[in-house]
Amino acid sequence: MSDNGQRKKHKVIGREKGDKGFVSGSGTISCLGCSFFVLENGDVATTFTLDPDHQGWKGVAHGGISYAVLDEVMGRSNRVFDDMNGIPYVSVVTGEISCRYVRPVPIGVRLYAYGRVEAAEGRKRFTSAELMLEDGTVLQRAKGIFFRKEGMNESGQADAMFPLEEGDPEEM
Repeated sequence: MSDNGQRKKHKVIGREKGDKGFVSGSGTISCLGCSFFVLENGDVATTFTLDPDHQGWKGVAHGGISYAVLDEVMGRSNRVFDDMNGIPYVSVVTGEISCRYVRPVPIGVRLYAYGRVEAAEGRKRFTSAELMLEDGTVLQRAKGIFFRKEGMNESGQADAMFPLEEGDPEEM
């Protein structure tokens, strides 16, 4: 994908509902309150806006905040990958992530994050993600390795996709 807006938009086909945490939680100033969507191409996507409480320097997001969002979309993409491939879901844990900060991540601007599983090899899942502006300008890229952890699916929830809700986007 180019850095100048060449990402093709895809139809949103469902909601991904994993457990609530720092990125997807709500109710405190530090939580980002992200909702996650499953796209027709298998990506998991979210959109959000950071506020001054999330900055590392005036007007620029703390790198760890944007990194956390990319970790989250890559992690959630594992559940979607399993669901779309008929694989019984088990939880995954992050094994390794490398992140390339392409441009400063602005505060107060709508941001988009997309993640996917690129390949699976035994317990390992190789993932990638991007953080970008609405016009497609890439701000950050990440690659990760996640590990399936048998016996960790405490929620019992295997399905990744849930129906869309009123107000959800049609494409991202």
